[in-house]
Amino acid sequence: VEFPELKGYDLKRWAAKELKSAGITQYGEDEVNLLLQASEGSLDRLYQLIEHAAIFASDGKITTSELSSLFHLETETDEFT
Repeated sequence: VEFPELKGYDLKRWAAKELKSAGITQYGEDEVNLLLQASEGSLDRLYQLIEHAAIFASDGKITTSELSSLFHLETETDEFT
């Protein structure tokens, strides 16, 4: 599958569309940003991450905690907390 080159808002919008297509309807901006970070700018990788997350999403919901555990990612923390 060949993917177009997307950046910024268009990339976030594409990710949101793919999340919904995969059956994940309950997520926030943090979840989208974490997936974008994990994909390192690769739409192919982003698509794979979303498909993988959809397998583990319960009732169409996914959280940053679940994504972090699933893909062994570290979420960014505020250095002042």
